[in-house]
This record gives sequence, C-alpha cells and structure tokens, in this order.
Amino acid sequence: MPASPNNPTRRYRTIAASPRRVWLVLGVSILIATSVSPARAADPPVTIERVAAESQQFFKWKITNGHTSPIVRLHIPQYHGDLFDAPPGWDQQWKNKAAVGGGEDAPGWVKTGVERPVQGIQPGRSAVFQLRIARVGAVSRPGTITVYFADGSEVAVAGVELPSAKSPLERHVMSIGLAVIFVLALLIHLHRQKKRVREAAAQAAAAEETE
Repeated sequence: MPASPNNPTRRYRTIAASPRRVWLVLGVSILIATSVSPARAADPPVTIERVAAESQQFFKWKITNGHTSPIVRLHIPQYHGDLFDAPPGWDQQWKNKAAVGGGEDAPGWVKTGVERPVQGIQPGRSAVFQLRIARVGAVSRPGTITVYFADGSEVAVAGVELPSAKSPLERHVMSIGLAVIFVLALLIHLHRQKKRVREAAAQAAAAEETE
C-alpha cells in the first residue's frame, strides 16, 4: 500500500536526511570557493650561500637572484667586521664597524646598494660579497640577510652563516671552567686535610691505649 503523506515514518526519514544534504551542499560550496580563490604569492626566490674564502677571517657569500626584478640593496648583520668587498657600483654603510685601536664592541650591520637597477643583480644572475673580520671574538652563526628589489619588494633570507657575537656563556666559559677547577681543588684539599686530622686523632688515641 503506498505510504500516506501523513505517515510519521516518512516524515521522520525526510527530516533525518535533511542534515546530510545540508552538510553535502556546504562541503561542495567550500571546495568550490577554495578552488577559485587566488593563491598567495610566494616570496621572491633568492639563494644565498657561503662560499670558500682565503681564510677563516673572511665571510664570503654568493647571492643568486631568482626574482623578476633586480636586487638593488642588501642588509647584512655583522660583528667585528672592518672591510667589505662588493661588485663595482655598490655603496656601503656601516654600523659598529671595527676600528683600529678598538671601537664599540657590539653587533652591527652593513648596508650596501646601487643607485640604478641596471647596476644591481639582474634576474637569473649572481654576485659575490665578502666581509673581513678584524678581531677575534666573532663566531659563525646562522642569521638573516634582507634583500631588496627594484620593484619595491623585499625578502628576508634566513639560515645564512654570519659573523656573530658570542653568547654570555661562550664569552665566560674559560672563567667558569677555571672557577670549577679551583672549587674542585679546594674540596679535594679540604677532604685530604680532614682525613689527615682523623688519622692523627686515631694514632693519638691508639698511643694512649698502649700506655
């Protein structure tokens, strides 16, 4: 017999099926919306690698431009640097440049760039930059070089080996080591002294018993 329109069982099945249809329609709508939404543009591709230099006193980097616009400026963190070599036409500005006879012993930077984009690192091309470290005390540690393009965009390239200041622990590791050695030697001396006192007391007690 055909089901009656007023059949409670039929009404229950219709109501129960509605949420499934709603979720199905919602899922399809989200999928369509995400598929047609514009993708976020990736950062301009730049490769920076540290290459071999004539000695450990030099930090030398090869910078390759994979973007569609020339590289026109760089911001390079540094510590104890005193000499910077760049391609022809690149100027340089310093903060905390190491000076003869001393100077402010603090991290700084080198900013280098060109006036005209044609002088910069063109798309698909590479250039080499080199920084000399004047004094001992700097260590090689991963850092970030900021690259600026002629079209106004920029990208921060992390993980580049840079001359960096030692951490407080690294600066005082020798002093800490000497202090630890001194404390251990003092403890050993006190232990031996107490042992000699105990042995002397035991010998004196043994001598009194034999009298």
